[in-house]
Amino acid sequence: IQGIGLLSIQNKDRDDDQWLYLPAMKKTKRISGTGKSGSFVGSEFSYEDLIPADIDKYSYTYLKDEPCGAISCFVVETKPQTADSGYSKTILWIRPDNYQTVKADLYDKKERHQKSAEFEDFKLINGKYWRSHHITIKNHLTGKSTRLVVKNLKMSSGLSPADFTQRALER
Repeated sequence: IQGIGLLSIQNKDRDDDQWLYLPAMKKTKRISGTGKSGSFVGSEFSYEDLIPADIDKYSYTYLKDEPCGAISCFVVETKPQTADSGYSKTILWIRPDNYQTVKADLYDKKERHQKSAEFEDFKLINGKYWRSHHITIKNHLTGKSTRLVVKNLKMSSGLSPADFTQRALER
């Protein structure tokens, strides 16, 4: 998968845009709304899993507080407000001290518990953004799992809007 690029652009007033660059084919492919529930390069992550959640595109229901490790987490149910999501709902375990999700149970359109995600190794970036550097997704329907390890995360690194285009993805 070396050299593969994924460009995701979040839109407030319409579905998000995504493009996948495949260096072996020297092609960029647009990921359609319905294709976002598909597997990202054969992993258990979907394209949708790789877009940060826009809080305005979901409804939320507080369920309870529950122990998660040494602390107690908020347990919250989210439901997408767009029809092209691959999920019917997600149950999140959220730390109350930094509001980061440590666990998520994702349910498919048939209300089956399709996947679980665990977020670990949180680091504070630029003194204000907590980000997980290890994410494991387990697919309960296939028994397979994928672990994503972030090695070098940079934020506010001087990029311009021109760096977030389809053309820039192909460079």
